[in-house]
Order: sequence, then C-alpha cells, then structure tokens
Amino acid sequence: MPRIVTYNVHSCIGTDRRHAPERIAEVLAELEPDIVALQELDVGRARSGGVHQAELIAERLGMSMLFHPAVNVLKEQYGDAILTTLPCRLVRASALPGPPRGLFLEPRGALWAEVSVAGRPLQVINTHLGLLG
Repeated sequence: MPRIVTYNVHSCIGTDRRHAPERIAEVLAELEPDIVALQELDVGRARSGGVHQAELIAERLGMSMLFHPAVNVLKEQYGDAILTTLPCRLVRASALPGPPRGLFLEPRGALWAEVSVAGRPLQVINTHLGLLG
C-alpha cells in the first residue's frame, strides 16, 4: 500500500513569514511518502525568490515531479504538483471551469497522473478548490 500525503503549503510560507520550501521537504521526508499532492506552490515568483518550489522539494526528496500552474502572470506561476518515487505519467493537466461572471476568484486547475504501484495503475488527481463567500 503506498503512503500518500496531501499538503497545502501556502507558498511555503512558515509561521515566521519566511518562504522556505526546504522546510516543507523536511516535514515530508519525516512522513516517508510514496506520493505527495501539493497545493499553492510558486514558480518564478518574486515573493518567493524566483525559485521553482515544487522542483526544489522534489529534488530534496529524490522524487519525480509534475506541476500544473493554475495562475500564469507574465513569467510567474502558482499552482499544484504531484511528486512520487514511483513510475508515473501525466494523464492530463488543465484549468477547471471558472465561477459565474462578475465574481473575482482565483483560477483553479487539476493535475491527473497515473502512478504505477506494484505494477498496477493508481489514478492520482490533485486540485485546490476555493470557497465562495
């Protein structure tokens, strides 16, 4: 049975208000996961030093990584990732339908991967949904 962890990392901002993806990697390493679904990751964003947070965390954990940006603003991205130590392939990454017109809400996306667990396919879907009101 694979160990699966999901974690909304809030742009890797700690309670001390510092961006520190390496601390997220340390927490995850203690859990010894096979598959990790991460939400709210920065890529190339000025506020987080321009790093690719999912890539950095995956490297520290010795995992492969799939990333899908829900938000693209110039060269900055913000989105979700699936990390794993197991063989995997991207099935689909796409934006989700938006809210009714007139509401300003952050765009959402979903990332779908097929992970091979003991030779059998496991479908892993990662998304981050918001609340209305």
